[in-house]
Amino acid sequence: MSNKFKIAMMMCLILASSSAGVFARSLEEEKQAVRDYLRAIDAKISRYRAQGNLMKVRQLQGEKRATLDRWEAMQQNMSSDTSEDVFVPVSQFKPQADTVDVSENTSGGDSAEDIREDMNKAIAELKGQLDSVKKDNGDAKVGGVIRFDWTKGLNNNSSAPYNKFDISRAYLDFKKKLGAGASARVTLDVARISGASAQNLFDYLKYAYVDLPVEIPSSMQVIPFSLTAKAGLQHTCWIDWSGKVWRFENILKAYSDVNKNSVGSSADFGLGAAGKFTLPAMPEIEYHATVLNGQGYAKAEADSAKDIAIRLNSDIAQTGAGTVVLGGYVGVKNGLFSNASTSQSTQSGLLLGLKNSDYGNLYVEYQNDQKSNKPVNGYSIGGFIYPAKEAVPGGFLARYDMYDTDTNAANNETKTTVLGAFYDWGKDVTISLDLTSIQTGSGTENKTVALRSQTVF
Repeated sequence: MSNKFKIAMMMCLILASSSAGVFARSLEEEKQAVRDYLRAIDAKISRYRAQGNLMKVRQLQGEKRATLDRWEAMQQNMSSDTSEDVFVPVSQFKPQADTVDVSENTSGGDSAEDIREDMNKAIAELKGQLDSVKKDNGDAKVGGVIRFDWTKGLNNNSSAPYNKFDISRAYLDFKKKLGAGASARVTLDVARISGASAQNLFDYLKYAYVDLPVEIPSSMQVIPFSLTAKAGLQHTCWIDWSGKVWRFENILKAYSDVNKNSVGSSADFGLGAAGKFTLPAMPEIEYHATVLNGQGYAKAEADSAKDIAIRLNSDIAQTGAGTVVLGGYVGVKNGLFSNASTSQSTQSGLLLGLKNSDYGNLYVEYQNDQKSNKPVNGYSIGGFIYPAKEAVPGGFLARYDMYDTDTNAANNETKTTVLGAFYDWGKDVTISLDLTSIQTGSGTENKTVALRSQTVF
């Protein structure tokens, strides 16, 4: 008899036993069920004794004795009738955990009772495993971002984008809380590989790091502060923070990310430290310091030098118009372990912004850097507004960037202007329409119009 057939029979027996609670058996049926149950125990005792399983034999013998003891107690309490025909429900003779009538196959194979016990044990083990997996992964999060665009160049020349649909970004983000307060993050992104014969979107690693909170006793702290160590492929200290103030990176990346020739990449391999500290009579200050390769997430390390940088930012005031935020950073390209073949250069920036969840954000950002011994600077002014968010969850956006790759040279600054409108389709989807203009020096002004969507899940 196959195990599947036995399990099917067992399910039938379970259903039959459930029905027995509603439709009572006749006296003879109950007596026969008790006899069958005792024979099933005897058969199992014989089988396990032959197998040398003495532990199981003792367990079944105890079960049989308990059943007989309950039989004798029941007979003594029956003063009206002590004959063999006394009606005794089967549930009085089975172990208290056993509520299913069974019959025994004495041919040496597994009995229905054995199958039921094994099935219940397997179900319990499976439930335990599922509960364990659910508990272990209850704090695991999978999310992502999809940015879809339709872009049309307005110049009708090869220097402007064609009329096209495209995916400009597709994040797949995995976050998991670990023991001792630690957490891990792995993020995949997509891009086309320049020069590859196949121009489909390839996935690549954007972030892969672990956060390790460091607990320092307050008695050892000169000023109150928190510290989280970071290790792996992680955010650089400035671009991620400044981009959140602008918000619409699906239209135009953060100013420092667009001009990454000076400030560097948005992610890199290395170590970091982030947290908050408090000074007397001052608002709480956030910090983020990094020691990174300097090549960015898309390149392998090419030398021994390391970039160092630190960002400080704070919500400096709460006003009727919103929260005033101020942040700044300073970094040194090849600041550590540099040699004659790796020249150093400084990087710095400042951002002042106003944030209001009901009416929008405004900001101004300034950069002053060096690149290949050339002075580089620029600024960005931008923001978005909700004219009537409760009535219409949409509004208008605008931004103007100026970036000069060499202030000692003339006619080489790049100017970018963005004007647009947006609509929040719920909390997860934003649709926008924008007109973008880019001009370098006295060159051609390239204009594009785009309809975009960003979905966060």
